[in-house]
Amino acid sequence: MKKSKKILIILIILVLLLIIGMLVYMFFFKTDENEVKVIKTISKYGYTLDENETALDKNITTVKNMITKGELKYIYSLKNEDTSEMVSNLIEGSNVKILEFHSLSNIDDAEKKSKKDYLSIMNENIELLKEQLYE
Repeated sequence: MKKSKKILIILIILVLLLIIGMLVYMFFFKTDENEVKVIKTISKYGYTLDENETALDKNITTVKNMITKGELKYIYSLKNEDTSEMVSNLIEGSNVKILEFHSLSNIDDAEKKSKKDYLSIMNENIELLKEQLYE
């Protein structure tokens, strides 16, 4: 058998093993990470999920209640991302303010021209946190 055929067969076997490994991981080990994060977050505040409610439904209800009671005054979002329709509907007619964090994934031309760097942008993010924490 030629050397090139042997290499081709080895590559095919490696690709098949990689695909099988990914399928095993997805089937046995992957969980809905967002649902796990949501459950951990809301359980810190004494809320639980009913079996008949999804995590999203429970979160929406919880957020609506917090806005109504005046417990929630700020919602954080990432800069340059559109506010979802759901968030817009939740805060409509309330005094809830959206604070935009800079993720530092992209620095636009205006920020470059004004000589902003990692530390100055992170300090701006800290000021946003202070706005909520020390109101």
